[in-house]
Amino acid sequence: MNGAPTRLGAMNRAPTWGWRRREWLVVVCAMLGVAGGTWAQAPLLIDGFGDYERGRLFDLTWQIDSGEWHVEAGQLVGRSTARGVCRVSASPISGSQEVTVLVTLRKALSESGWPAASLVLWSGEADFWRLALVQGLRGEHYAELVEMCGGKWQAQREPPTELEELPGSVGGFDWQFGRAYRCWLAISPERIVGEIVEEATGEVLFRRGHALPPGADAVRRGRPALMVDAMDATFDDLRVVGSVDQPSARATRVAILDTQMPDSSPEVIALIQAALAADGAGATVLRLPDTPGEFSVPEDTALLILPHTRRLPLGVTEGVDRYLRRGGNAIFLGGPLGEQTLVARDRTWLPLADALAKTPTDHLLMDLRGEPLDTWRRFRSPDEGEAVKALDDRGPPGGGAALRVDAENLRSWDTLGYQFAGS
Repeated sequence: MNGAPTRLGAMNRAPTWGWRRREWLVVVCAMLGVAGGTWAQAPLLIDGFGDYERGRLFDLTWQIDSGEWHVEAGQLVGRSTARGVCRVSASPISGSQEVTVLVTLRKALSESGWPAASLVLWSGEADFWRLALVQGLRGEHYAELVEMCGGKWQAQREPPTELEELPGSVGGFDWQFGRAYRCWLAISPERIVGEIVEEATGEVLFRRGHALPPGADAVRRGRPALMVDAMDATFDDLRVVGSVDQPSARATRVAILDTQMPDSSPEVIALIQAALAADGAGATVLRLPDTPGEFSVPEDTALLILPHTRRLPLGVTEGVDRYLRRGGNAIFLGGPLGEQTLVARDRTWLPLADALAKTPTDHLLMDLRGEPLDTWRRFRSPDEGEAVKALDDRGPPGGGAALRVDAENLRSWDTLGYQFAGS
């Protein structure tokens, strides 16, 4: 196997894969060491898809979450009118890997929305990176590297999860149906890079990368997956090279969250600390930062205890969710988590809705009462039902009416768009 891929020392072009294409599968599950600030690489998975037509069990390597997936003429065919996901189960979870696959888009299955075929680093439905070939709202073709983090789409572009874009980007190419494109997605502890190359010519058509600084809230590891959104596409010659994640230093801290609200009960926190101390386990007390929404649980926390969970300050539920998503453990006392979100205003705590109602409107961008509702265009996945639009007078003070949308049986995605004058 010649032509090993380059390491991720810089955002350079995709590796040249020197080995010949074979119709067989290789899985390597050995632990690989990390030394000298670089990560050891070895083939973790090579799949040419042809062996499945000769009796190899597809389910031993792949797991179908949604959509229609089957092997045809030595290629994996993915088809879905909404979102279809087929993810690798035979490759280990890794934060240091390079994945490459040959993608050919055959047909968009919807004239609305954003049909796409993608190579994905998958950590869950709410956490993944997607390197995609996309058809836009006007039929234009483009590519993108996008992160879903904690259920937030385009998380790499929006604070507080915004990530620095690396130099050397290439973008804006008009892909074509029926042509084969080599998609390459690589992640290391410091960065993630996506690249698309035209298979016939070797020309780099798209490149995008983002830095992953220590402590940043981002998707940092996962398994390869393939995705189709309202698209019919084929995938071939998938290769995964990288290292198995090394076990990190074991988290040992037990932390108790003190929200410092009137009902936070310092006595209860003291009792918990005493009980833990009696068993030889110390516990530290976490307090909230001054800025709402910036709460995070320290990396070395093995167990988080929330003595009062029903009423929580703004941002705490999201911070706890991020901690649990990265494998944390928690004990909740006192009721459903985050049933009521509170905001500090004038030395008192108000429910979020009341705090918003008391917040004056500084600038009114548009008054919805002066715009016909049919000026809002709806874009949805093909299997979504009807939606009803209406004006609601319970908008913020000085902000006019609010737009209310009732969508029945929402299963995939549904958006409303408004075209501003001059845009």
